[in-house]
Amino acid sequence: MGSRTQEERSGTCSALDRWEDGLHAVAEYQKESKSKPLQQSHKSTSKHSTGVPYPFLTYTDLNFIETYETLDIERSFLDYFVQDSESSTPCWDAELIRNFCNFGGPYTTPGLRTEIFLHDREYETGKTRDHPESLDVAQLRQALREPRFGHDHLSDASRRQILVKNLNPDVVRTLAETAACHQVDALRDTISKHISGETSIKVQRQVDGEDKPRLELHLPYLALRRVPQAKCKATFTTAGQSRKPRTSFYVPDFAALDGEQSHRYVIHESHISIAVSAWDHTKWTVYAFFKPCPEVEPEGEHENDVASDDGEENDSDDEGENDDDDPFPTEDILAPDNGAYNLNADQTIWDPRKYFTRIAAIWVSLVLREYTYLVQTLDANVKAWRIAARNSASEGLLSSKKDRFAAKDLLASSQAMKQLLREVREHMMPAIRAWDLFKEIDLPFFADLKDRDAKFATSDMRSSFGKLVDLEQKLGFLDQYFVEIAKDLKLQLILESNDLNHHAHELNLKRTHLSHDIHELNRTSTEAALANMRAAEKTSSTTQVNVLLIWVTTPIILVLQYFGAERPIFAFERNTRSFMLALLVVFAALPSLIFLLGLVEHLKQMVLPTRGVKKKKASCTSNSIGDSEIQLQSIPHGEP
Repeated sequence: MGSRTQEERSGTCSALDRWEDGLHAVAEYQKESKSKPLQQSHKSTSKHSTGVPYPFLTYTDLNFIETYETLDIERSFLDYFVQDSESSTPCWDAELIRNFCNFGGPYTTPGLRTEIFLHDREYETGKTRDHPESLDVAQLRQALREPRFGHDHLSDASRRQILVKNLNPDVVRTLAETAACHQVDALRDTISKHISGETSIKVQRQVDGEDKPRLELHLPYLALRRVPQAKCKATFTTAGQSRKPRTSFYVPDFAALDGEQSHRYVIHESHISIAVSAWDHTKWTVYAFFKPCPEVEPEGEHENDVASDDGEENDSDDEGENDDDDPFPTEDILAPDNGAYNLNADQTIWDPRKYFTRIAAIWVSLVLREYTYLVQTLDANVKAWRIAARNSASEGLLSSKKDRFAAKDLLASSQAMKQLLREVREHMMPAIRAWDLFKEIDLPFFADLKDRDAKFATSDMRSSFGKLVDLEQKLGFLDQYFVEIAKDLKLQLILESNDLNHHAHELNLKRTHLSHDIHELNRTSTEAALANMRAAEKTSSTTQVNVLLIWVTTPIILVLQYFGAERPIFAFERNTRSFMLALLVVFAALPSLIFLLGLVEHLKQMVLPTRGVKKKKASCTSNSIGDSEIQLQSIPHGEP
């Protein structure tokens, strides 16, 4: 397709040069072997010609940073380490390591101290290099920059073990700058998988014809810890900074529902990565990166330590003087800290495959122990939940007492437990799948091992993963139980909702009947009011007729009475003409009189209320004046 870059051509030339140097060294070694006595030659052959992978080769490899400096590459060393060949296709592993080194990434945990352990041992003599028990980054860089073979004052580092707890960017840069060319692929892949928390149990084969398989173990697991309630805040805070565990969540302690919970269960996600990169059968390096969960100091332990500092100071000094006489063997640095695994560091295992099976079996057993504690604790909590749910059901799900569950609370807690069980199960399943693939594809790579311990280690791994499958199935049963419980609770809530709806419907029906009765009553009242109104209108009409009749008959009666009197009152003749005039006068005077009387009555009603208001104001004024006079009289003379 395209032309190869200058870096690739230079890298190819460098690889050819190293290959020619290796062949030259092998030829020189063969000449030296022939010149030695037969016994020594036979001894060397018995050590190196094993008939198994990793055939013996004289070490001729260069450090990766030397290759980088020789090629004079324009990119930074970190970019060259994460991706040694330029490509237009982006690489996720390279991006992951680059972000981790530049920004820390989401996988670094602030506040957790990085611990580094290094162990080097020579194949021929069994001597070890003197390293501090725990190194910092500067000490690690200084130790790894020393020549691995042929040093004037140090023994060879034929078997090198590097363990890093809580990997940080500085350690990654140090390991990259001190790695040999044949270690870069293994180191880069191990760092990437450890940062991302991947799961893998695999034998990585090379395609360049060299029989140097890379052995790797990457196992994430969940660790359950019981944290005192008073120290929960300290568990998630370090140096004033909020420190959220990688995958951390609380486990409800249903066994302590009736009393105050003095502890809380917290789940942390941990990860172990182990990779064996071999040059040959006797020269290999194992990288191990470990993300431990933060341990919480038990209550009262700190006080006891402080109280016993003065009393035990001399004893500790005496013990320090007798460290060399310690009867217990030194444990391998890659073995976990929390147990005796009978992996003696002084009884060196030189076969990379044997060592990998031993250390992998140890870590798998640790993972099994952590998951066993977690699953059994969850199972106990589920049983306590069942008892609490059964008691609440017997007492009545609709009870209003605070110490009883409601159906809604049961459903919410069951959903939380189901989610927790599924998350734990999702963390376990990749390890089981990885073991199935390893058992089917890569386990035959170890079939020719005759070592008893290696066979036992392989058998232990089979047994551990078998038990892990049983735990995963138990989680599946618990998950299915909560699925059924959720269905029952939802059905129960639906039934209760239907009952409530039925009661509400009955109340609405009664309210409707009552409203209908009120409507009938209002309609009857309206009809009665209408009847009264009609009667009032009829009465008013009759009254009006009577009034008109009075107005009409009264003048006639008055005139008739006047003209029927024996003696006339007024001096005019009583005839028809005067009779008619009298009727007209009376007819006109009567309405006028009625109008004047009404006007007087109206004026009277207007005048009388005004006088009442004036009288009230006058009375109020007089009362206030009287009160003020009383107050003035109560003030002694001479006071203002």
